[in-house]
Amino acid sequence: MPEIRHTPEAPTRTQALAPGESIAAHRHDDHQIVYAGSGVLAVTTDAGTWFAPGTRAIWVPAGCVHAHRAHGHLDLHLLGLPADTNPLGIDAPTVLAVSPCCAN
Repeated sequence: MPEIRHTPEAPTRTQALAPGESIAAHRHDDHQIVYAGSGVLAVTTDAGTWFAPGTRAIWVPAGCVHAHRAHGHLDLHLLGLPADTNPLGIDAPTVLAVSPCCAN
């Protein structure tokens, strides 16, 4: 079994991924919200796989092992939140409805 990468702090950044490109399984000590500015994002955990177009985001709770995969040209947005800050009160990966992202 491959080793799971551990990055204590969940990053806050934007990252472009080519179609089919992925980010291997990893975990953070922080919570993370991930969404697609373009393309479709797939997030896989032990509990399943969630897909998010521009009208959805995915909540990844602290400590949850997850991987990302791009469907189409993906403009991946990542937002890290400290583990002691859980504004949604959610303890499991969850798809969230969001307004579409616009980039000009």
